[in-house]
Amino acid sequence: MKKVKKVENKRKKVYYAHSIKIYGTDREKKEIELIQEHFPGCELINPRNYEETWRNECLSGYEIMQKCLELVKMSDIVVFSALTCPDIVDIVTKDSKLALAFSHVYNLCENDSNRYVGRGVFEEVCYAEELHKKVFFIDGTRLSQNYSVDTYDGFDWTFRYGIVIKLTLLQIISYRMRCFLHSVRKKLVDFFRRI
Repeated sequence: MKKVKKVENKRKKVYYAHSIKIYGTDREKKEIELIQEHFPGCELINPRNYEETWRNECLSGYEIMQKCLELVKMSDIVVFSALTCPDIVDIVTKDSKLALAFSHVYNLCENDSNRYVGRGVFEEVCYAEELHKKVFFIDGTRLSQNYSVDTYDGFDWTFRYGIVIKLTLLQIISYRMRCFLHSVRKKLVDFFRRI
């Protein structure tokens, strides 16, 4: 008698990398719906669901980022979203502390159609690619694998640390190399912090 091999139908774990500035908004809700439509039955890993616990544990920003990277590591797929300049201006004008700190953004946004990510999303995307995870970008109302991130402004960790780029084959190869070098640099920094 032949033994029947039981096949486990494992639910895909999808990590949703997005700006903390859109946590709890209608936009976040729409993006989650899009992810769930694209990956029906997936287990969605949203870092917003852990935020309160991490804050109650008094974790530093660095420690929270390490927790997020652990979640990326245990996922099968990473989906990320970005902010446009009008999104950034909208967020900044609603928060008086941000409005003062980012007043320079208003002048830069007039004819800017680029899409940006903060340092957290940038790190998550690079780490996912380093681990050879499937990475998708929320491009309007669809998900696309033809995008990635590149450093834009290393001093603006909140909004414009990285820029979303559409990739050609040559750029994919070049980008993977930059992500690899970025991860090596990060590991060296972590190593020297422990010394």
